[in-house]
Amino acid sequence: MPRQLPLSRRIGTAARWPVGVALTSWRYMWRTTPFHRSEVQGSLPDDAPPPLQSGEELQPPEAGAGPLYHRVYRARMRDTSMSPEHVITEMTSDLDRVAPTEFASFNKVLGREGTMAVGDEYVVRMPGPWDGPVRVVERTPTSFRFATRSSTDVHMCSWTSLLMRNRS
Repeated sequence: MPRQLPLSRRIGTAARWPVGVALTSWRYMWRTTPFHRSEVQGSLPDDAPPPLQSGEELQPPEAGAGPLYHRVYRARMRDTSMSPEHVITEMTSDLDRVAPTEFASFNKVLGREGTMAVGDEYVVRMPGPWDGPVRVVERTPTSFRFATRSSTDVHMCSWTSLLMRNRS
């Protein structure tokens, strides 16, 4: 993975960012599906993810700067014929199908295209100074989890989880 993006890529990201923010904001304001977001206080000992394998090139929480982010995404689908397993399979075949690509895009840099497995790596391209190198550290039929890769360019640490399940 290159340490610094080419000038043309940086200019393209800078030019795309205002338009992407505006389009993403427009989508969120006019969406017909309710969207709920909350932030809650937590602590690392209580809210830490499962431990990672030793020797992995992942950034531990204590190596980051600033607040620790733990993002958990949930979706509620009603009256669907798709199982949670099918939804996750479809999502993980191309993460950009469900992401607001004007604001963030997922570039797979390691792993087989069209599927997601533990060990696969992505660069999450976002406006601003942080392109997030992440690795898939958990993949089940109904969930996946990313962790931030170690990098001299990344000074924040986060882990992101997505879980789909049937409601009982």
